[in-house]
Amino acid sequence: MNTTFLSHDDNVSEANRPVPVAKGMRGHNSRSLVDLSILMPCYNDGVNLARNVERALRDLDLLVQQKYELILIDDGSTDGTYEQTRRLASMDSHVKVLRADSNSGKGAALQAAFEISTGSLICFLDGDLQISARHIPRFMEYMRLEQADVVIASKRHPLSSVDYPTTRRILSRCYQLLIATLFGVPLTDTQAGLKLFRREVLERIFPKALVKRYAFDVEVLVNAHRLGYRILEAPIDISGGAVSKSHVDLAAVRRMFHDTMGIFYRMYVRHYYDQPRRQVSPVHQVAVLGQDSEALALAQYLAGKGVEARLLPSMEADSGDVALQRFGEEAFDLTFVCLGEPENVVRGGEDERIRPYLNLLARMIAVSGGYRCVAFLGPLQPGSTMRTIVPYLERAAQKRVEQDFDVVVLPSVDELRQIEPQSRQPDPLLVGFTGLRGFRAILRILRELEPVMIRTDPTTAEVAHHVQHLVRANARPLAREILDICIAAGVDTDRVLDASGIWKNGKALISTRSGES
Repeated sequence: MNTTFLSHDDNVSEANRPVPVAKGMRGHNSRSLVDLSILMPCYNDGVNLARNVERALRDLDLLVQQKYELILIDDGSTDGTYEQTRRLASMDSHVKVLRADSNSGKGAALQAAFEISTGSLICFLDGDLQISARHIPRFMEYMRLEQADVVIASKRHPLSSVDYPTTRRILSRCYQLLIATLFGVPLTDTQAGLKLFRREVLERIFPKALVKRYAFDVEVLVNAHRLGYRILEAPIDISGGAVSKSHVDLAAVRRMFHDTMGIFYRMYVRHYYDQPRRQVSPVHQVAVLGQDSEALALAQYLAGKGVEARLLPSMEADSGDVALQRFGEEAFDLTFVCLGEPENVVRGGEDERIRPYLNLLARMIAVSGGYRCVAFLGPLQPGSTMRTIVPYLERAAQKRVEQDFDVVVLPSVDELRQIEPQSRQPDPLLVGFTGLRGFRAILRILRELEPVMIRTDPTTAEVAHHVQHLVRANARPLAREILDICIAAGVDTDRVLDASGIWKNGKALISTRSGES
């Protein structure tokens, strides 16, 4: 899932807190704590979203005594949902916004939101508000009285009041019988749109969770049951009108069955969930490579954020061998490579700027006993990460991407320094990465830029950085030229233009020469 983050006010002083390393967050400059984080995914909800969020905020302000945050996750909407979420975030300090550049599924959206949440209690609340936010304080009280670790809504609870269509009753009943048969979980409803967790439950489950869409709730709940957490079902009130709006087609039913059987296979055949998960170490040592002026500028930029970076020598001429001899055996958790501006950002081919660094990076990854992250700053030729960088590092270091290392793609140092998250219309920060741990490593260093980060894959980021370069270099860039770059790289043009900040709501914010389309 590729996301950007926006909040009402990130200038509030932030409290230090210990966070398990598996969370992928650093202790200093972390977000101030709240008692309750409510994660609300939404997709193409438009004006209905604003009405639902405003109603939820009224209920929460009236009924919840604890400090809370409401994180809205726009899961790749194609209508005006994101604009609505931004407006809501600007109006209420409780609201924060995550944005995905494509529809990745409810599970992926909730996992991304959990990464930036701070509450000791985590609530999943569906954006359509079939189940009102008024239930949340009641669920919190159930959790306290019953010493439960998880409280979930159940439409089949004896005290629930639900006007439920017959077809959906049958489908729900059949699915719950399947869940009970496969996993032995004593639950009557795993799919209702309100769930409350103690944070530590999700911290243990999410690193191993794989389902992104239909059976996401099942994967979380059966693993909570497997780990011995106490799960409590609670009654809810739903009107018939609200239930009848939801729709499950045959394709969704097939996909849910497929995902459910995948969970069964991983749990009882592969024993995947029983395997120890790899720990994500905090970023202790940071290195900066690259052209002298760019590397020095980045080191100074990081120093201003309280990050001490080791400045390695320039990689020009024979200095690459010197760097390899002097620093090839050091274990840097995160290495920044400052590439500078390329001479040609339009056409493909191997990017010659990266070649001097690959041998040193491979040595550093090879000798390390743990996970390493490499971040390239400056426009790369589209496809360089997956076509050149990753294959070379895997082959030379005998390590695996996502397991032993990740590659992150960032804009140039100058562009990074110019981003002001608190401005009224801040520039987006495109972060392309091969694995989520790579993004987390960058996030621990550049936490204050999180409000404007857009998470995406390396190739899309490379293309978007090129498009941004074209826009800056040409008063009237050729639309055909941009289209050719996107087609050659195999990425979606609309996603690139939107992420580049030059395409909003279907309208190009750049002019094109006559005759181009």
